[in-house]
Amino acid sequence: MGFKWLRKLLNPTNFYAAQRPVLRTTFITGMTPFTVFTNGTDSVLKCTTFGYLNSCLHSILFCTCYVIALLKQESVTGYFFNTEISSLGDILQIWIGIVALVMTFAYSIFQRDKLIDAFHSLAKTDQHFKEIGVETNYQSTLYYNYLLIVMSILIQISYCTVCVLVLASSNVYPCITAWMSFFLPFLMMSMVIVLFVCLVNQTRHRFHLLNKVLKSLRDISNDKQLAAYNEKQESVKVVRIRQPLGISSVFSNTNRYMPDVINRVANIQDELCDACNCVEEYFKVQMLAIVTISFLIAVFDSYYILETIFTDGHNNTPFSKLQFVMFFLYQGAVHMIGVVKIVFVSNKAVKEQVQRMKLISRWPGGPVADGLEVREQMALRQGPAKTCQSRESIIGTGHHLDWSGWRNQGCSDGGTFSGP
Repeated sequence: MGFKWLRKLLNPTNFYAAQRPVLRTTFITGMTPFTVFTNGTDSVLKCTTFGYLNSCLHSILFCTCYVIALLKQESVTGYFFNTEISSLGDILQIWIGIVALVMTFAYSIFQRDKLIDAFHSLAKTDQHFKEIGVETNYQSTLYYNYLLIVMSILIQISYCTVCVLVLASSNVYPCITAWMSFFLPFLMMSMVIVLFVCLVNQTRHRFHLLNKVLKSLRDISNDKQLAAYNEKQESVKVVRIRQPLGISSVFSNTNRYMPDVINRVANIQDELCDACNCVEEYFKVQMLAIVTISFLIAVFDSYYILETIFTDGHNNTPFSKLQFVMFFLYQGAVHMIGVVKIVFVSNKAVKEQVQRMKLISRWPGGPVADGLEVREQMALRQGPAKTCQSRESIIGTGHHLDWSGWRNQGCSDGGTFSGP
């Protein structure tokens, strides 16, 4: 019985089941009030009373620790430096941490629909892919999410271990509120980054699949394997989607009618753009908080390290110069790793979207956009409004298909998914 349950757990059959590790982790830590529930063979997202209470309790606990640490004027950094600049840095980090935590937990409750809509859009995308013969390997997605969680936990454990060992080696033991106000911003950042990376990676992968489909259709047209459609033509040609994809998905050999494929591709593009917009609207405050906290920590840690190296300020504390540098250098490094991770996954998503726009712009059978036109189209997609074009303006009317409803919908997300 246990083996059967484990095998079912490690072999998800739908999109939501593959996201279970990330959603359960963020649910426990109070970042999201909803989680995955399995009903037979289907999985759904549900908000629970415990989820709301958990988010509220986390917010109250974190703010209480910050306020107590502020009133006692006790901080972990204060054991290393006790100057006016270090006190200013502690006060700034505490107040920014309070605002960031309150906004993060408030967004998790009041903006939960945006996040749920993003997951729903990606799930609908998989349904449309399946209709044209493209299947996603959810087991690979599940393993990626487990790896993401494990790496985040290991980084947090190593961060806590190094900090505790450095202080304990000099017999310094801060109070629990000082420890919590020191570690909580990093814990919050880690959970938000895990959720963000999960969503962006899923979106990027589906843009990659969409590019494969578009490239396959373009190759078929270039090789003249399809005769031009004519309204008077009685026979209907079909599109065979080939099988060249990589590790996370495979193309089936299912035959599909050309109008049906085009309509499904349009639906896929719409759902992906909706997911991008939801992610942008939900994470804009969290990303601002992460960048602000990381910037402050990097600035003050750099000052502390330089002060320690070029002066003898550490002689007034029980810590050696090596302990000073190790502590603050490691603190700055782990925070910068989170920012680098955000930039890395966002850049990969941008590249996939730019590739999609190039494939659509250079579609044969109609006007082929030159370099200037491609740049103009990409610039239009950077605006706050979505850019829509008809199917005829992108692909041309040579096939005489039912082009009604085609939308070349660009994604605008303030620099995360939009083109350069």
